Amino acid sequence: MTRKLTLVFFIVLLLPLHVFAHGNLKFVNGRWFDGTRFVAKTMYSVDNVFREHYDGELRATIDLGGRYIIPPLADAHNHVLADGGPHVDEQLRQYLRAGIFYVKNPNNVLKLTEATRARMNQPESVDVRWANGGLTATGGHPAQIYDRIADAIGWKREDMLGQAYFFVDSEADLARLWPTIRAGKPDFIKTYLEHSEEFAKRKDDPRYYGQRGLDPRVLAAIVKRAHADGLRVTTHLTTTADFHNAIAAGVDEIAHLPLAPIDPADAALAAKQHVTVVTTVLSHRPTTGIGDPMALHRANLALLKRAGVTIVLGTDNGEKTVVDEAEAVARLGVFTNLELLRMWTNATPHAIFPERTIGTLADGAEASFLALDEDPLANVSAVRKIAIRVKQGHVIDVPPEKPGVADVLLPLARSRGASTAIDEYWRLVRDEPAHYDYGEAQLNRLGYQLINDHLDAALAIFAFNAEQFPTSANVWDSLAEAQMKAGKRDEAIANYRKSLALNPHNANAAAMLKKLGEP
Repeated sequence: MTRKLTLVFFIVLLLPLHVFAHGNLKFVNGRWFDGTRFVAKTMYSVDNVFREHYDGELRATIDLGGRYIIPPLADAHNHVLADGGPHVDEQLRQYLRAGIFYVKNPNNVLKLTEATRARMNQPESVDVRWANGGLTATGGHPAQIYDRIADAIGWKREDMLGQAYFFVDSEADLARLWPTIRAGKPDFIKTYLEHSEEFAKRKDDPRYYGQRGLDPRVLAAIVKRAHADGLRVTTHLTTTADFHNAIAAGVDEIAHLPLAPIDPADAALAAKQHVTVVTTVLSHRPTTGIGDPMALHRANLALLKRAGVTIVLGTDNGEKTVVDEAEAVARLGVFTNLELLRMWTNATPHAIFPERTIGTLADGAEASFLALDEDPLANVSAVRKIAIRVKQGHVIDVPPEKPGVADVLLPLARSRGASTAIDEYWRLVRDEPAHYDYGEAQLNRLGYQLINDHLDAALAIFAFNAEQFPTSANVWDSLAEAQMKAGKRDEAIANYRKSLALNPHNANAAAMLKKLGEP
């Protein structure tokens, strides 16, 4: 099939597509997903809204070349696009390239998000909703995670209180803290249940620090107050009882599949109350005692599907995207490709932005879509082959992959040492800022290219990478690996702990600490 872009009227054919990112557009030769099948037709973007008919002036006509047109992708649970660090640019490019235009971040550090907020929710960026701190009991999950993050970024641990989480032990606490919570302008309220069937046993026991959550009675009060203010409530949970208590409290969304079987009666009640459940099968939360987590997820998803519960896709794994999550869910065999595509491009966007007309290509919806080279109903992984991206009537120009700086620096590092390579890195950043990929992955790659025959240089490169990208779990993991190889056990332990703090799902760091006899 011929793949081309045709621009008509007075337009010069050789101009790049992003030149026509603004204005009314006509899209021809596309196969448009109508919720059931792909239909060949012509569509228009008029004032950034889809129209089936339009007789007015056009900026351009774009030939879609027979491609398959679907709504953009969405991720209802991932902790990304929030910390304002240097890798936010890389994340933004990654998400736009992958066609993930809508993201829900169900716990972030309010102060760190301030630097990111103005750059998101624009026609040519990703639309994000943030919780701006979750509600848990004193010493409850996720306080232990943010303790380690505070250590990693040089904060005091107590600085995370009121930024990443709030301790709410009673309705009196809720009344006192609610003005502060609302002052943070959360897009929704994130709450935590953790083994709530043992709430009384765990609430004051230091052995359960980070392994407890809200009193279910307090959760019900939070839901009532949030709903009165027009805010939806999403809840983290782990056990069968947690799922039951969340539904009984009236929450709007369950942030994870539980790591235990769901009671069929609770599934039925969830459907009746229009509760949304997020998948997160790739989350890799601790699964001690669960023989086959994927078999458990398969059974729970099948039960929820039979009950008629709205299921949406979410990842909860910063090293993955919702594309990986969707492929993992597809492998479970619970949903057809059609059901999965609807879940991904319709139900999930609506779970994040219920007030917007998105997740559909119908007349009157926001003019946002992805043009795929292959049919996603035949193969879910066709979503990895995106030719054109349009968001709110703007053609998204995703920069092509740049050559990696690691290839330039490797000969220098081998022949003249890491310090010379780092000096050259900064010279290139200064003189050729747009030419190379200077990202974390490139420096990490360089370190591994050196680790076997130039260990000292590898250590210096990994340490430099950690200085540049201190909020990335992977850089600390790689540095720790090199330190272990160099016999620097204590330093390696400290950095594995930093990595695990930044990404509690880092199975490698957890395994290494266990191997080293460290908690």
